[in-house]
Amino acid sequence: MYFDDFVSTCRSTAEFEPPFRIVASSEISGSNKLDISLQLRCTLPKAKKANTVVIRLPLPSNSYRVTFLSPAGVKAAGEWIQKENVAVWNIAQLLAGQEISIRCSITFPSNIGPTQRRQIGPVSMHFNVPGWSASGFQVKYLQVLSQGIEAKPQRWVRYATSAASYVQRL
Repeated sequence: MYFDDFVSTCRSTAEFEPPFRIVASSEISGSNKLDISLQLRCTLPKAKKANTVVIRLPLPSNSYRVTFLSPAGVKAAGEWIQKENVAVWNIAQLLAGQEISIRCSITFPSNIGPTQRRQIGPVSMHFNVPGWSASGFQVKYLQVLSQGIEAKPQRWVRYATSAASYVQRL
């Protein structure tokens, strides 16, 4: 019998290097077209990688069409979820130190005004980094106490950092 139990969660108040840096820019490329570019840099320690990276960017409610330009050399797929007015990029993995540029072009039914630009964002990310603890938390000793249940714990601890609320304002 194997137990894959979640043992702890922690929160750190100390300063730490965020695992990603995001720089956003937008440019009007016509009377009714807006190009958005997100520069994403993975600042994880060497030999680490982020898996199943999902980037979500809320778009204005009157977006008419969204097209995506895929970055070279990266398995990334972009899609527009029209019901939610959000652009979503799914990236298989990002290696430490890797930098990519993801872009989309938004077409509006009429001319672009200042209200459309204010409705864009914030950028949110979901990711998983196996073998790394962002807080630096380490398990030195772990004792399993079982009451009436025969437990045979394995001698290993899995470190993983998962983020479901990594948000950056534009």
